[in-house]
Amino acid sequence: MSTSVSKSTKSSNSTSISKSTSRSKSTLRSNSTSRSKSTSRSKSTLRSESTSRSKSTLRSKSTLRSNSTSRSKSTLRSNSTSRSKSTLRPNSTSRSKSTSRSKSTSRSKSTLRSKSTSRSKSTMRS
Repeated sequence: MSTSVSKSTKSSNSTSISKSTSRSKSTLRSNSTSRSKSTSRSKSTLRSESTSRSKSTLRSKSTLRSNSTSRSKSTLRSNSTSRSKSTLRPNSTSRSKSTSRSKSTSRSKSTLRSKSTSRSKSTMRS
């Protein structure tokens, strides 16, 4: 007597063993376990901090100094001497003497002093 025991175990595959004139025992076990766990955690944090500091300083100093001196001296001297002598006789003699002296002196002095100082300081902080 021929005894054939055939046991087939398959997981997710198919295996078939067959023998003639025998006893065939086929056991197909399929165990499928599907566990799906989906956890989605989303945390979004947006922080925006903007600080703007602006400081502008403008310093300007302007100094203008002007000194003007004008001196003028004018001297006019005039000396005029006129002598006339006339004698009328049968013979006529006429004498005339004229002397004119003129002296003119003009002095002019002009001094102009100008001093300009400009200081500018600009500071900008941003």
